[in-house]
Amino acid sequence: MKKKTLVILALVMAALAIYGAYASISGTIENGWAAAGLFAALALLFAWRASRKTSKAGQQPAQAAAPQSTAKQPETKKQEKPQPQTNPQQPTVKEQAPQQKSEYFTVYSGRLNGVTFQGRQRTLERLKKKQDEEFEDIRFELEAGKYEGEPCVSVMAGLWEDESLKQIGFIPAKSVDKVLPYAGQAIVTGEIYGGPEDEFDENPKSYGCSVEVSVRVEK
Repeated sequence: MKKKTLVILALVMAALAIYGAYASISGTIENGWAAAGLFAALALLFAWRASRKTSKAGQQPAQAAAPQSTAKQPETKKQEKPQPQTNPQQPTVKEQAPQQKSEYFTVYSGRLNGVTFQGRQRTLERLKKKQDEEFEDIRFELEAGKYEGEPCVSVMAGLWEDESLKQIGFIPAKSVDKVLPYAGQAIVTGEIYGGPEDEFDENPKSYGCSVEVSVRVEK
């Protein structure tokens, strides 16, 4: 359910709980306290689900950030007390090579093509429901191939605990040349959109997906 619907249901249940308590005190309804307790529990449940949606919505798709690292400063070898000798050795300085840094750059960011064909709407609907209602994370991968003799890059998606990924669309043809060389090593994040606004929406929008394809480079 949408957050707005959950909040409305929580308020309704709270109002019914208050009415049940009042009716029990006034003697209007028998077993009013039991009804009040039930409605109060439902109000707390819907409020909890709404708060979970708020915390989940506040999280943006996690984009890989370039870890920062700095070169280590040369370490100075501890000077030892010179032993009595004719030519005492001078202390030495041990140099260490700086660590490598990793940087990320984006090769494609935008919507996928072909999301309304070959049953992909059902796949996107199932994944979006899992993401919205059960707070499941979605796994995205690229797969190189050919379509009508031309190179293409399809996007596969599924739940992390499910090894079977399904095709949900394609990288637009004008961006295939940029993405294709990194199809096996790219980091892909995505967001599924569309569908009904709430349970009463009679004209839901088609499902779609936007992805960001990033590549890590060692420097």
